[in-house]
Amino acid sequence: MNEVSIMITKAALMRSAWPAALVALGGLTACERQQSPPRPVSGVVGAEANSPPRSDPVVSTVPSTVQPAPAYGAAAPVAAGTDMGRPLLGNVDPPPAATTSPETTLANAPPAAGIPVPPPASTAPALTATELAFVTQAIEAGLFDLRVGQLGVERAGHTAVRSYAALLVNDQTAMNRSLQQLARRLGVPVPTSLSEPRQRILDDLARASDAEFDRQFVHVAGARAQQDTVALFERTGRDTRDQQVRSFVLLALPTLRAHLSAAERLPVRG
Repeated sequence: MNEVSIMITKAALMRSAWPAALVALGGLTACERQQSPPRPVSGVVGAEANSPPRSDPVVSTVPSTVQPAPAYGAAAPVAAGTDMGRPLLGNVDPPPAATTSPETTLANAPPAAGIPVPPPASTAPALTATELAFVTQAIEAGLFDLRVGQLGVERAGHTAVRSYAALLVNDQTAMNRSLQQLARRLGVPVPTSLSEPRQRILDDLARASDAEFDRQFVHVAGARAQQDTVALFERTGRDTRDQQVRSFVLLALPTLRAHLSAAERLPVRG
């Protein structure tokens, strides 16, 4: 073999030595990797990875308390202790029921609209029979003087008699109102009509003629009648023990004395 042949042979040997060199360096060709069997991996995981597939059933590791997802469109189950699937804000017990008695509830309840509330019971001492009689008599006397005065204003012929009648109407209207309020506070029935004797006197005065009216008017409501009224109030003011009755009497007496003085000055005698 000549030198040229030797050189060609060496070159071919060098080219054929490249695969071996790659294997030595850890590299493999695609063909060799396909033909070479898989290398085992050290450790348990490698052993399981290289082991053949198992034929035993797979046991689920999901906890038993977890419910499977419901099918689409089905209502999800609501767990206990939740509010429509939302956890409750703590299981707080409701407050205990009120133990207030019905009597206490009614006593503390506000009054209903439109229903009058009775006033508290009066702590004033009860009136005596004399005081009760005075209140009743004073109310009736005031009502009588008011109606007589109204007749005098309408029919009196003398100017002085007509003026005196107007004085009775004005004063007795205010006095009667105060006296009726006092009677209600004291629980005394308020008469709204005249007694039969006084009503008869009033009817006779209404039937009197014009010539006789002034004289009969002065006879009914003149000085003598006013003296009786003043005497009744003065006696009650001395004897009564009720402060409200005494206060009313002391306020009314100046007006009643003024009526008496005006009646004594009338030019017509009854």
